[in-house]
Amino acid sequence: MENLLRNFAPGVHIYSPFSKSPEQDPMPTLQKLCRNAVLKHVTLRRLTTGETSLHLPKRLWKHIAELSTADLKLIECAPTDAFNGYFFYKALTYKVLCLCDEQQYMVTYGYSKNGEVKKKADHDQWVKIRHKNFLSVYATVTDESTQNVFYIYDQPHTSLEELWEKICEKQIPVPDAFFIRLTSDLYEALLFLISKGLQRREFCLHNIYIMNDRLVLENGSMCKALKTESSNGEYMLIEILKLLLTKDSFHSKTVWKWIKKIEYHKCFLRNLNENGNSFSFGKLIQNLKG
Repeated sequence: MENLLRNFAPGVHIYSPFSKSPEQDPMPTLQKLCRNAVLKHVTLRRLTTGETSLHLPKRLWKHIAELSTADLKLIECAPTDAFNGYFFYKALTYKVLCLCDEQQYMVTYGYSKNGEVKKKADHDQWVKIRHKNFLSVYATVTDESTQNVFYIYDQPHTSLEELWEKICEKQIPVPDAFFIRLTSDLYEALLFLISKGLQRREFCLHNIYIMNDRLVLENGSMCKALKTESSNGEYMLIEILKLLLTKDSFHSKTVWKWIKKIEYHKCFLRNLNENGNSFSFGKLIQNLKG
């Protein structure tokens, strides 16, 4: 697998199971035609996130959510974020067009069917996760020539690491609403993680993302490191906030203020109100780009 993760150059993968001109089946089966009709009408995104009331048998759901490499048209390898940083620097990642619903998605390497049994077991749990503060896997696609399984999901705007670096670089003031939103989004995701008894890796700033104007955690199926049991949401949240201190001293006092609130006021997180909802990560990104 190591050979697959090496690049000729930044943004160019040695291995790509997707083509810029995928060959189409001249005589598709009735089953495939039905699947494509469903996806074109509701899109893969809406179908798997519950935004549609379409009721389908389980076997049909499974068939719809398992695509082939011929269903995806390659747009680019190693796509970049809003600040031109590469996503998933340790994994094979692609930006593709799904020919079934004509929507753009990100695709990243998940596991190989040839031997990675632990990843397969973990995969089954994580691909079912549906939460507004987690990256949701919409479908899987298998490269039949290698038996490598890939995950399909929406492309985030940027990582928290990239965003925080830009904030520190330009030394712009950050309102309390930013930290309210950041804290509440992360805490809600961490509590969900614990409630489901899911294992997780140590979260870093580079695997927390901004997407659809909210913070989302990396889906555990995409993690490339060993995971441990999750137990305490407050502790995990504080550990993430402390990572902000390693980037710059300009906002250190503000970050420490929020850490102390969480450490010494047990009801603080429960009392976070709607004050952060007025804050827009999208507008902040646009301001930093300008």
